[in-house]
Amino acid sequence: MRRMFLLLPMVLITGCLSVLPEPEAPGGLYSISSARANLGLAQNIVIREFDAPEIMAGRGVVSESPTGALRFVRSVEWSGRLTRLLQLALIDSFTGAGPGVALSPESGVAAPYVASGRIHRLVLKGDVAVCKASVVLTEPARRRLIAQFETEVEQQVNGTSAEQRALSLRAAAGTCVADLASAVSETLDRVAQETSPD
Repeated sequence: MRRMFLLLPMVLITGCLSVLPEPEAPGGLYSISSARANLGLAQNIVIREFDAPEIMAGRGVVSESPTGALRFVRSVEWSGRLTRLLQLALIDSFTGAGPGVALSPESGVAAPYVASGRIHRLVLKGDVAVCKASVVLTEPARRRLIAQFETEVEQQVNGTSAEQRALSLRAAAGTCVADLASAVSETLDRVAQETSPD
């Protein structure tokens, strides 16, 4: 009797686990890349992972209803954390000629400038994909704010399927990143000219 008593809870637990639904696998995973990938840098810069509202910071693709309610689009996801994807896309924008290099904090390399990004909105709103993002450029050694940039992009959604909507949102995000990357590159060029000896 004692032996059967010990086995009974295991049988009950196994029965409970078998009725749980299988997690739904996404039909597509989408990465983000900058619409520009050949920009140069006049100085080394560390690019931090972006900040974002919690609902937008993970892997879910978000839509916004006419009343402002946010929900995840079923069957599609980002291929990683959105905040990390945007950071890497911004770093990868700087592959052009120039003395400077874009680095992640994980590299452990010190740089005179730091870019801290924030994604304010990356949502599907009706038949429009909306991306609003900003970057603050600082010089930590001197505790100096160099500049702040903000961009907002609206991309027409081509199609009604979840996949087509996700592709439109990815394109809007890529244009946002390109705008920010151009602003960072141009600003560091100007700063280098201002600080160079005559």
